[in-house]
Order: sequence, then structure tokens, then C-alpha cells
Amino acid sequence: MPTSEKSLDRLWQEGMVVVGAGTETTAWTLVVGLTYILMNDNIRQRLESELQGARANIGMLHLKDLEQLPYLSACIKESLRLSYGVTSRLPRVAPLQPLEVPGTKDLRIPPGVHVSMNSVMIHRNPQLFPDPNVFHPERWLENPRLSRYLVSFSKGARQCLGINLAYAELYMALGAIFDQFKTTDEEGPRLKLFGATANDVAIAGDMFVPSVVSGNKHVKAIFG
Repeated sequence: MPTSEKSLDRLWQEGMVVVGAGTETTAWTLVVGLTYILMNDNIRQRLESELQGARANIGMLHLKDLEQLPYLSACIKESLRLSYGVTSRLPRVAPLQPLEVPGTKDLRIPPGVHVSMNSVMIHRNPQLFPDPNVFHPERWLENPRLSRYLVSFSKGARQCLGINLAYAELYMALGAIFDQFKTTDEEGPRLKLFGATANDVAIAGDMFVPSVVSGNKHVKAIFG
């Protein structure tokens, strides 16, 4: 490794990238998921019922247990789809051999050509995800093959190194919130949004990560 890559300034930059990539993206996914789930009583009740049923059978729910819950998994995938991860184009260079484009006839990308795509264009493609602006976890249960089009963490050799940590955080956070703080019971704390709407988490621009409309209020949830 070149000496310049081992300087204190360079290591500091790498550290800041790790901290930012490991906090802001996952936190935004949780905000998006919580907003949509709390807005829809049917989704919220189905998720709570699944968690309560699992707890009744297993007891304390650990990460390995949460990962086996199909509807929680579907809610997490839908949260990732509409939070996008990184929204900027991530350029790649075609390898030494011509790159064939699947689904096309005789279309090849010559070696050395730069190509790029962003997650927003894929996650909002109506041919892949009908009604792309709708938070619809059931789509992942109806068509498990959709997972191949979820690119919040990119794909291949350059896929995000923190993918497993991020998934663990999402499972444990959403699992704990909707298991411990039920939103439909008459007794106990009830989690609900405080004036937030889907517009407050809708993407309006690209600042490497998603940005919302300028002036939008922060998403807040309260117990009441």
C-alpha cells in the first residue's frame, strides 16, 4: 500500500466514511419503514401479530429468530426499497472482454467503457415493482425473486461491506419496536406518528444519499 494511503489524514477520511455509511443509511431506512408501517393499520397489525405469535412459541426473540419471520423480512425489504441506500450513480468500468447485456439481442458494452446506474431508477421501475410509490411488503412474499432487484447495498464484489450489520440492526430495531410497543392494544404505550406523512420521507433530490423537500419537518413519533 502506498505511504500516502497510510497517512493520518487518509485514515481519518476512511474512518469518517465508515461512520457515515454505517449510521445515516440504516437510520434513514428505519425512519422510512416506521413512517409507512405506522401509517397503515393493516401492515402494522399483521407485523405485530407475526411478532406476537413468534414470541408465544419461542419466548425471547433473538436475531436468528427475527430473520425467519417472513412478514418482518418483507417490511424490511420494502423499507430498503423506498429508502434507496446510496442514491448517486456508482460508476463501473466494463472488464477486458465485451460485456453482454442480458435481455437484449447482440447488445454489448465494449471493454473499458464506464457504465453506471442508481438504486432509485431500479427501485422505482414499475415493470419490476408495480405501484412503486406504494409501501407494499406483500410484493416480496408474492414474488421472492424480486430480491435480485434490491440494490440498496449494490451488488457483486463491490457490495457494501456492512450489509450483514445493517440487516441485523434493522431486524432487531423493528422487531423490538413492534413487539414491545404495540400500536393496537387498548392498554400500554401506543406508538404513533406526530403529524408526519409519506411526503416527509419521499425522495426529492440526490445528495449521495436521499434528500427530502427543503423545509420538510422532521419525522416524529410519540407514545400516547
